[in-house]
Amino acid sequence: MDAGQTGRPPAVMWISTDPEQDTPVRLREYARKFRPGPEWQHYTGTIEASLAAQRALDVYRGDKMSHTPVTVLRVAPGRPWVHIDGFVTPDKLLEEYRQALATR
Repeated sequence: MDAGQTGRPPAVMWISTDPEQDTPVRLREYARKFRPGPEWQHYTGTIEASLAAQRALDVYRGDKMSHTPVTVLRVAPGRPWVHIDGFVTPDKLLEEYRQALATR
């Protein structure tokens, strides 16, 4: 996605559902391998913090083995969160992003 109607690239947060495995070192290795842009932020921490984030975003599924892929996007503070279940394609993500921008 590009700046589009917002004038800036979207921020991307990746929150670990398995902080025991997704250590800061492992996330840095991931970033070196895939080289995401500066708008990508990777988060890990305690199991409790991960669960709190999952619950706040309404993506908690019971335990890490029940976790299914979900993308959650919001085009601006105060706007509703959009949940996209499953593995999302770039085209689908762009479609959802544009639709969320157009919804007032």
